[in-house]
Amino acid sequence: MAANSEIIGRSEKYPTAPARDHGLPVIMREAPEAQVQDLCYPPCLPQKARTSSQAIRAFCAAWQLVTVPVR
Repeated sequence: MAANSEIIGRSEKYPTAPARDHGLPVIMREAPEAQVQDLCYPPCLPQKARTSSQAIRAFCAAWQLVTVPVR
């Protein structure tokens, strides 16, 4: 979200598990420090997950997914 409260990015829904598994490491590599705002109610992410890398790691842990190393 920008300083003027305009949303400048949002997550996409992945059509398949392989698409998700490819997309998550790309996000971690390209925008590891991007700020994340959890809009789920109740919250989906732990309070400490404030960047994209932290959020993806929390998501993978919750769903018992293996994270791919970021290159």
